[in-house]
Amino acid sequence: MRLRFGALWRQPDFLKLWTGESISLFGSQVTTLALPLVAIITLHATPWQVAMVSTAIWAPYLFFTIFAGWWADNHRRRPLLIAANLGQAALLVLLPGLAFFHLLRIEYVYIIAFLIGMFAVFFNTAYKPYLLTLIGREHLLEGNSKLQVSAAVAQIGGPGTGGLLVQLVTAPFALLIDAGSFVVSALGLLLIRKREPAPEVAPASEPAWRQIVAGLILVFRNPILRVLVLASMTYNFFGVGFETLFVVYATRDLLISPALLGTILAMGSIGALFGALIADPLAKKIGLGPALILMTFLECVVMLFIPFIGGSFVFKVACLVGVFLVNGMGLASTNIYYPSLRQAITDDAFLGRVNASIFWLILGAVPIGSAIAGGLQGLIGLRWTLVCEAVGLLFSVAWVLGPRIRTLHTLPTIASKEVSEETLPTAQPEILPIEA
Repeated sequence: MRLRFGALWRQPDFLKLWTGESISLFGSQVTTLALPLVAIITLHATPWQVAMVSTAIWAPYLFFTIFAGWWADNHRRRPLLIAANLGQAALLVLLPGLAFFHLLRIEYVYIIAFLIGMFAVFFNTAYKPYLLTLIGREHLLEGNSKLQVSAAVAQIGGPGTGGLLVQLVTAPFALLIDAGSFVVSALGLLLIRKREPAPEVAPASEPAWRQIVAGLILVFRNPILRVLVLASMTYNFFGVGFETLFVVYATRDLLISPALLGTILAMGSIGALFGALIADPLAKKIGLGPALILMTFLECVVMLFIPFIGGSFVFKVACLVGVFLVNGMGLASTNIYYPSLRQAITDDAFLGRVNASIFWLILGAVPIGSAIAGGLQGLIGLRWTLVCEAVGLLFSVAWVLGPRIRTLHTLPTIASKEVSEETLPTAQPEILPIEA
């Protein structure tokens, strides 16, 4: 499985997008660790309050995603991406500002986390459709692979840097790194020279709610999209609750310092880099469907080991590194396969709404799962809640075992009868039953 540079290295506009997003991804990895530590260390929050911070940052996917998708399909996407980056940067400056003047409270963290999540909804909904207009369908796997490599590299350096910054300058001020990265990402988007084509605006007589419903219908009628959504919903429902409580479990039960915790997560992200590098050649070697199933299984099954890790402190740390290596490899690969499939089989005119519908479903499960995990730990304790969350992750594997995914060898296209004629709704769609 030889690794190749690919054609996108010769596209300056993609390189600008890639560079800005890579820096932003690094900053976001700092925030992923630093934000819950603001609650844990600075504000001495309870596990339930820490879970509520996670709930607040993901809750906007329940409220704004569908509207964001409609907006992304009816307006140019690059201005939306720039505004979302700058909005998140401003909020991340506000939080350490409150801490500097000793005004920071857990309620303010909830509000700021919610607003950051709102801007993230608009960015994530418009980002993949904009990437498609920038590079074309023929470069989807390569483009998503390169972006996932950046995410993996950011995961290697970001948590370790975040943990070190938390110890040096405290958790609130570590967030300034992410604020600066969002500004750089916005600058990269501003420098892109390729003009974004005007969207295919729906007829004025067609109300917005019909356009929104069209995206939902397409997702549920298409058997491939439906399976991917169900698998992702299951993983996110259990996975974010697991991730949030793991930070509490590691710092309070396993007595791991913030710097060491960041290092563990960073070392585990080497697996994500490996997964991003092999995703494309692995799919070509064994087929896209089998590769997707294999990586989904790996990312889920290893999390079962974490609640049962025992022995010496050094052995615990080594086991955690091993678990996150495998989990990161699986996550990076599936984060290439899933969106590439979605983009390949969805018509451009519906891509924003389809992405929004999918984000609403799969990320809307996050705040619900996080809130339930926070309540469950109060009943059965952190360790057994982690066990329940890890077992729940395994159900996401079951969704992708069917023949629709298992028999896929390459990316399908919208030209196929299965995807276009049977699944694309008309301008004014009727509510149709979900396929068996």
